[in-house]
Amino acid sequence: MDKPSISLCMIVRNEEKYLPKCLSSVQRIVDEIIIVDTGSTDDTVAIAKAFGAKVIEMPWQDSFAAARNRSFDEATGDWILWLDADEEMDVNEADKLKELLTRDAVREQRIEGIQFVFYNYVDVGGVESILLHRMVRNRPQYRFEERVHEQILPNMLKFNHGLQTASSL
Repeated sequence: MDKPSISLCMIVRNEEKYLPKCLSSVQRIVDEIIIVDTGSTDDTVAIAKAFGAKVIEMPWQDSFAAARNRSFDEATGDWILWLDADEEMDVNEADKLKELLTRDAVREQRIEGIQFVFYNYVDVGGVESILLHRMVRNRPQYRFEERVHEQILPNMLKFNHGLQTASSL
């Protein structure tokens, strides 16, 4: 079986400070980068394009879910990974993630989502390590809900009552 492909989907606005580090952290494991820009006035779009991203300009609709779902609509990979610009994947997590995608339960499509550890840069200059689901199979029915604090797992459960996820830990 071929190696599963991964689409990175992001929503951004004025993220020139963080975007290069974020994209560099996943560049070697993703097959495509899709960025929905909701109105940047800095160099965010130019930075995204320099990393080979497909950039979609979308006016802000007061909904994080709408912007995330727009990026998902463009994804062609088998899996969709999403991060915020102020987040970064640890190199070790990237290696674990690639290995995890080769496991039988994943290849046999019994696993629909994957959680892993990533770093979030906080406003006070610190970094926090977080374990969250940030990767799902690319299925048209898996979409975000809620305007703010958007979530995807409740939606996934509507279509897959026996939902199984995996962890890179």
